[in-house]
Amino acid sequence: AVADEAQVAARSAFGGVAGGDQSALPTVALTAERLQAGLKLVDLLAESGLAVSKSAARRLIEQGGVRVGDRKITSVEDVLGAGEVGEAGVLLHAGKKHLRRLVRQQ
Repeated sequence: AVADEAQVAARSAFGGVAGGDQSALPTVALTAERLQAGLKLVDLLAESGLAVSKSAARRLIEQGGVRVGDRKITSVEDVLGAGEVGEAGVLLHAGKKHLRRLVRQQ
């Protein structure tokens, strides 16, 4: 059962199913206030568990291993804009295999 859920999550994240169901992916809910203020991606990587610390998050960004959707993050000062988190959310990638789905909190 858990293995099946993991397989569905992996397929949806990595394109096995066109427009796959992303509900099985690890998700981070963000409040509208935080999105409006602009969230630093370094903070978000650490908070979501994709990086063990803010310094590890900075290294990941400097090494070119972070994407928000299709946008590659190139600066440690980069922020997540409110417009980037659509109805279905957006995927935050750290490296090739680690990701979180970012959604607006209801």
